[in-house]
Amino acid sequence: MSVIELTTFTVKPEKTAALLAARPGMLRAFREDRRGFLDARLVRVADDTWLDFVEWTDDAAWDESKAKAANRPEIAEFFAAIDELVSVRRGVRYDDAADGARVVRTIASGPEPSQAG
Repeated sequence: MSVIELTTFTVKPEKTAALLAARPGMLRAFREDRRGFLDARLVRVADDTWLDFVEWTDDAAWDESKAKAANRPEIAEFFAAIDELVSVRRGVRYDDAADGARVVRTIASGPEPSQAG
């Protein structure tokens, strides 16, 4: 079962370019430095509000990452573009099977074949 970190934060529109430019370096640093880091997706939900979905192998990996904070320059650069941390929540992937195998589901969001995820 993997753990999902849901972080909501705000970024002033004039700092958006800096945030997006720093993102690839932050992800590389996470892959190199953070045990249990699997993947991350950044979603813009309003002009100044973002949601980051970060997937970890387990709770301990997430806790270890939080303790490291911005320990590398690439991570600190990304965090520096953030104006306010709104919330951080932990969840579990709903589609993890009990045996550890991933189940893939396709959900239609409209009548066209391309409107699915």
